[in-house]
Amino acid sequence: YQEWQSRIAYYHYQKQKKLHPCSEMGGFTRLVNLPGGVPDKLVDEMPTIVVKQLAAGRREGGDYGFIVMNRPWGVLQMFETDRWKHIEEEYVLIMETDHLFMHPPANKATPESPSAFKFYYMNSKDVKLQPIIRKYWSGPFEEVDPVGPSPAIMTKAMLEKITPAWWDFSLRMKRDDPDANRDFGWVLEMWGYTLG
Repeated sequence: YQEWQSRIAYYHYQKQKKLHPCSEMGGFTRLVNLPGGVPDKLVDEMPTIVVKQLAAGRREGGDYGFIVMNRPWGVLQMFETDRWKHIEEEYVLIMETDHLFMHPPANKATPESPSAFKFYYMNSKDVKLQPIIRKYWSGPFEEVDPVGPSPAIMTKAMLEKITPAWWDFSLRMKRDDPDANRDFGWVLEMWGYTLG
């Protein structure tokens, strides 16, 4: 499933890069969390950074039954790789493999502010979610961005700055906060990014 999606995503990236050679599209790097960090066969098909996948299970070093915890965990590990250090572009686009390029994305990010897709279900004005949000956010609810980490464009420096909090908030909400775990559900890691 992930291999198929990765191939399709890379195909559409290459297609748009070829159709729009003067666009702002830079290089492509696939980040993948795999057991033990052992490379898969796609590393020969597309530029890839392989990092270690969290172990399954509700324990320290595990994913706490939520495989999506590998997103911030993988990004944290990525920063330590040579490939990350050699990415020339100042701005990076974080996207999942089910997000396809139909045209080159516009970079609306600035050095101080990322640009990301707004999701209707990331609603900080939902009174049911506000007690949980308040545990992690002291500002006005209206200032909580209704976004997740994908798709998002930001500087490399900003990604490096926000990822430790993204991981920390996601981990604390999943491991230590049964209310956040229950009410944020499948978008808990997105809330970890937004509130971090």
